[in-house]
Amino acid sequence: MAAEVKDGHGSTSTSTESSIRGEVFGSLFEDESSSSDDESYYTEETVGEGPKSLVVSLHIPEEDKVQRTLFANAVWSGSKVLARYIWNHQDVFAGKNVCEFGSAAGLPGIVAGKVGANAVVLSDYPSDHLLANLQENAFKNLNENKTEYAVVGHIWGDDIRDLLKPLGGTPGENANENEQDQTCNRNLFDIVLASECLW
Repeated sequence: MAAEVKDGHGSTSTSTESSIRGEVFGSLFEDESSSSDDESYYTEETVGEGPKSLVVSLHIPEEDKVQRTLFANAVWSGSKVLARYIWNHQDVFAGKNVCEFGSAAGLPGIVAGKVGANAVVLSDYPSDHLLANLQENAFKNLNENKTEYAVVGHIWGDDIRDLLKPLGGTPGENANENEQDQTCNRNLFDIVLASECLW
């Protein structure tokens, strides 16, 4: 029998519903302010529980080196929730080509690579320092994997050819329309990830 639980807004739910919400949303609304905005640091994020968990080591850049408006100087709760989803659904990502938009530190994309994605493209705004940091995190966590990975600067709305290059999916500029269609259809992303990119 499930007990009733009242939240701070006067809504009532069963303890079973609260447990499910906690499991699904987990750390989604936790405070990310534990980071120090004025210096870089390393953090280890644990995905999963027990002996079968995964520890991902990430470097977080200092705010001065990455524009504050890029919000890339923290591991945001949405990326932790998405990483946990990927870890719990490994079969969905195994053997797939994955692109992560707004990667920041790259946690979800790195986890996709660790669970057996064929290729992972980590993308974010083309800030030299942000991309160098993302490359460092990808190298540290994916270098020994069989997963191919690339870090690509990308502004939403721009041509996607640079995102497809790591997959061999960019036909030459002089290719006719049929050649372009054939190349792109073979080398596309199966899964696109994004967490906390819009708010």
